Amino acid sequence: MPWFAVKTFLRVRPTGRAKRRDSHYRSRLAAIEERIVLFRAKDGDAAIKKARAEAKKYAKAARAKNVYGQDVVTEVSGYTEAFQMFDHPADGAELFSSIEIVSTTESESAIVQRKVGEASDVSTARLFIARRISERLTEELGEW
Repeated sequence: MPWFAVKTFLRVRPTGRAKRRDSHYRSRLAAIEERIVLFRAKDGDAAIKKARAEAKKYAKAARAKNVYGQDVVTEVSGYTEAFQMFDHPADGAELFSSIEIVSTTESESAIVQRKVGEASDVSTARLFIARRISERLTEELGEW
């Protein structure tokens, strides 16, 4: 059975009213997590079906409260893309490939910005991670 690298997208967002706020708190932000997970399947459709089921379990397990007392929820996007690997997983094996047609006038930096998005400030992570993890990082690193 062939290997497939399947890309899924998840939206992670805090919900509910913040019980406290500090200088790092930001309202109305969400994070988009792009995941590529390997599956063995008979074809691309079967790999996507496995990936969607795995992503739902992953999203459910990711539920937590952030340091602001908000629930952090993860929702699976409807978009899933599969890539059949031509080689077995190993050093240097191509894990995923996706081709997009772009205008020759679009700059490389604009393409990268659109594909990758805006990098987040480390302190913004507090909105999206479990309180216990954030508190442990604060103990180990001080104000982060």
